[in-house]
Amino acid sequence: MRIRHGRQGGGVTTVDGANLIDTCLAFSHSGPVTLDSIDFRRGKIRGLTVSTTAADADLFVTNCGVHCCCRDSLWSGGGGTAFTGHAGSSVRFVGCEWGGMTERNWDYGNAGGCGVIGGYTRAYFANCSIVSNVCNAGGSGGAMGTAFHMNGQPFEMVGCRFAGNHMKCQGGVLMYLTGNCSGSVFRNCSFTGNQDNKTTGLVYQNTGAANTLEIDNCTFAYNLIAKCTAVRVDSGVATVRNSIFHGNRKDATSSVGADIHVGKNLRSRMSNQSPSPHARRHPSPCRRHCRAHSRPSGQSP
Repeated sequence: MRIRHGRQGGGVTTVDGANLIDTCLAFSHSGPVTLDSIDFRRGKIRGLTVSTTAADADLFVTNCGVHCCCRDSLWSGGGGTAFTGHAGSSVRFVGCEWGGMTERNWDYGNAGGCGVIGGYTRAYFANCSIVSNVCNAGGSGGAMGTAFHMNGQPFEMVGCRFAGNHMKCQGGVLMYLTGNCSGSVFRNCSFTGNQDNKTTGLVYQNTGAANTLEIDNCTFAYNLIAKCTAVRVDSGVATVRNSIFHGNRKDATSSVGADIHVGKNLRSRMSNQSPSPHARRHPSPCRRHCRAHSRPSGQSP
């Protein structure tokens, strides 16, 4: 199934949820689905909710936007989007943008300001933007991710931008990793001008002792972090390659640095080595899909 805009000349269809009481679009599917060039706006709880319980039911989301949605009630799930998959399916986002989301933080649910993603064999992001989202303080608990809560599947982010996001709540980290996210990768991503008022940093891994996380050719610059670091690893093994940490600031009362924090008795690696020759010879599905679904010049979500 393919859901896309019906206008000519590179247009975008807008689904405006200003008068709805819940979500702009919600559906489940049992086969492959593509969403192309759709902008979901002002959903009362979410902009988009998608689920599958079937294998080989891959989801492709290309050139879409999710803007100005917010959680406004007692709800466990993503403020902007929620994707629940099957272990035999994957989800791919190419050229998408999440912006202006507000996570109201009323409970301890699986909340993510832009979305919660879980259950897939793998999630892929290419050339996506996560900008100007807010996780507000309040309610009874802590939201899990001003950007995304990755819950129980590995992911790969390539060429993505995180800018101007503000984390006011306990647990309001940009990327919150829980469950088995082993093998996750950030590559050629930038984290700039984000602010964290609490204790979890921008990328937080708490996924199990054997799980791995790679950060390759990324930039963390001019982020304001209250009591933690840009990258915080409380479990598992983190590898940082060829990356830049510059101008990040922390609270003067914090006992850790502003860039990287690794928990006691954990392992981390930092190097200027390139990824393995195998990785260079065999591009990821994310990169292959990105080339197949590249955005036309001048088009925005």
